[in-house]
Order: sequence, then C-alpha cells, then structure tokens
Amino acid sequence: MALKHPEPDWADRKPKVQFWKKLSQAPALMFSPAGRFILSRALLHYCWPISSRGAAAYRRLRLCNTAFIAVVGSFGKTTATRAITVAVGLPLGRDISNNAMGRLPMKIFRVSPHAQVAVFEIGIERPGQMRPVARLLKPRVAVVMSIGSEHNRSLGTLENTRREKAEMVKALPEDGVAILNGDDENVLWMAGQTRARVVTFGFGEANMIRAGGYRLNWPHGSRFHIFVDGIERECSWGLLGRPSVYAALAATAVGRELGISVEKSLERLEQLPPTPDRLQLLHLAGGISIISDAYKSPEETIHAALEVLAEVPAKRKIVVLGRINEPRHPIREKYRNVAAKAAAIADLFLLVDSFKEFKAGLNAAGVKQEVRVHCKGPPEAIDFLRRELKDGDVVLVKGRSDQRLERVSMALAGERINCRRNLCPTSRISCRDCPLC
Repeated sequence: MALKHPEPDWADRKPKVQFWKKLSQAPALMFSPAGRFILSRALLHYCWPISSRGAAAYRRLRLCNTAFIAVVGSFGKTTATRAITVAVGLPLGRDISNNAMGRLPMKIFRVSPHAQVAVFEIGIERPGQMRPVARLLKPRVAVVMSIGSEHNRSLGTLENTRREKAEMVKALPEDGVAILNGDDENVLWMAGQTRARVVTFGFGEANMIRAGGYRLNWPHGSRFHIFVDGIERECSWGLLGRPSVYAALAATAVGRELGISVEKSLERLEQLPPTPDRLQLLHLAGGISIISDAYKSPEETIHAALEVLAEVPAKRKIVVLGRINEPRHPIREKYRNVAAKAAAIADLFLLVDSFKEFKAGLNAAGVKQEVRVHCKGPPEAIDFLRRELKDGDVVLVKGRSDQRLERVSMALAGERINCRRNLCPTSRISCRDCPLC
C-alpha cells in the first residue's frame, strides 16, 4: 500500500528546518526530558513510510475482523473517544488522547488480534494528512464531532477544514457508518461525501440520536434526556456542560451500531471520569472549586466554557484567561466578543499574558480596573490566587495550549510545580507527565 509521507513538524516550531540539521542536534536533545520527547515525535514522523506499511499489513492480516472506530473533529474528540471507549466496554488507556499522526502505527500494533473493537482519536496538523491516515485505518465507523477554528493557520478556512476531515468519512465502506454531529452544518455537509449509512446526533429535532432537557447538576456533573428510536431515557454523568452531552450522544450511537443496548451504554457512561483539563471539576479545601479547561482555547471553546461558568451557583466567579488559539480575523473582534461575555458572568479577571488583547472589550463592558489582574504567566497567576481565593469561589481556567495554564489548577490542588516558564514549546506533552513540572 502506497501511503503518502507527510512532512513532519518538530514540536510545532516555525520556521521549519531541515531534518538533517535537527538530527545533528539529537545528542543535545537526549539530555533533557522535553528534548527526548521532541526527538521521539520527530523520529516517529520520519518513520511513517516504514511503520505505516507495517501497520497496514498487520491491519490486513491480523485485524481484518476488528471493527475500527475513528473519531475526528476540531474539538470535543478526546472526550468523545473516552466516552466511546467506555460505552463499548473497553478500558481507558493512558495515551488515549495522544493522536499525533506518527504514533498511529504504534497504536495499531498494540491492538490484540482477538479484539472485536478498537477506538482511535485522529488528529492532524496540516493539509493532506487525513487521507493517508484514513487509508491506513480503514474504519468501519467514523465519528465527526465538530468543525471549528482550531486549524485556522494550517488549513485556512472552515471549508478547507471540513474538506480535510471528510477524508475519514470518504474512506468508509458501503456497509460502514458515518456518525455525524447534526447540529454543526459543516459536519452535516459530510453526509453527502460518503457512500456509508449516516447517523446524526445532537440537540436538534431532526437528529436520529437526540438530547433534550439538559441541566447542570452542580457539582456532580450534568443531567439530560436522550431520545433513541422514539424512546426517552434519562442520563446522569460526571461531566460538566452542554458540550459534553455531544460525547455521550456519539458514544450511544456507536454502541447502538455495535449491538450494545442504549441502557447498557448509558450505564457505562455514568462511570466515565472527566477528561483532564477539559471542563474538569476540581474541589479544593474551603469550598473552592476549579473548572480546569486549559488544554487549548479556540474561540468556540472559550464561549462554551464561559456558558458553563454562567450556570454554576457561586459566591464569586473568577476567570483565568490566556490567549485565544489561532483566532480568525478580525482578531480584535474575537477578543472583544470573549471579553463581553466574560464581563457578564465573572466577578474577577486574571488575564495571563492577554491584558492588551482583552483590554478594549473589558473597557467597553464597563469592567472596573480593580477587578482586572495582569499576570505575565502561570506562576504569577498561581501566587495571586493562593492569596486571593475565598470560601465559595469558583475559578475557570482557560488558556492557549502553549501557556500550559493547567499548572494553575494543579498548583492550587496541592501538586508541586517546579516549572516557572510562561510559555512551553512542547505543547504536545501534558504537564502531569513532564518531569520539568
């Protein structure tokens, strides 16, 4: 099988450099944990022509009876992958969200020949990557969660993004299933791009798997009703917010296609723990709560997180806001929109390396200067919150991926944080797994 060799990206650093130049730096990289991570990631990318062929042979010869499920989308796919994994009765793996293209062959090799189902989260970084991944994976089920602004710099427009993501749906066989978010018009567009059967999910009345009656069950999670085949069922689980419901719907749809009853899927989903740093609720001493949503911050996810904060009953609501991930033009307008929504919800604002960006919007919303705090990085935010937090406070932490604002919630939760960097170039490695922290 001839699989296209994608051009690798060394730790998302720009400008791009030649492989041999970076290879000469390998000895130096080996002496630091972050360097070893960068080196291993690059080597996996450059080994793609060999590893992908080996994985394709293993898929064809040993996993021909295994149903592969691919989860794609701009955001929401990690929580959906975890929900699907639990709904079909598989254990949650530690690296379930490690969706880099170069690691996919290794993840395929780890699938047992006796496995009936395997679930994969698929991420891309630039045009042309989804097609070779789809040809390697040969999924039976493809789940598409969303199309948004996350790939603004690499793919340019939403049309380009949906076209690239649709390659996974196009790879489905005639007896396959495309499970699409029917509330997202760019995802729904993919229904016309596949020969497979289409199942839609969402809150809209036209969806086949539909949710309704959503309400926040603070501080335990969320409650909602799910409608499948004309039957209404109530669901309660430990994840916060309306966005999380889409993951439950997708998982229920996948389970249904694999012959798992809706009741069994919902029973399993009730045990699903929150995804780290995706609307993850942490309880501190003194009745203080933190909503950690710091994994990344496309504009759409910031608005969604603020809407969750608006639902929360609290004596005081505090937002820790970093910069927006890959904002589309006009950039100033995006920051103003976020500032306007935050001003209507929060009582105190910690702006982490984003004071200038949010200043105009907060001024227009009439937010007083004394409730704005400018922090150069996570260490300053941690020090301020340790002094300021009081009983009954709820803190939302949201920032760009390279700011690593999850360090704020980790430190406040009592974990020791040694890293004092304001920005981190190894945005693909979690602070919880990084020895520098």
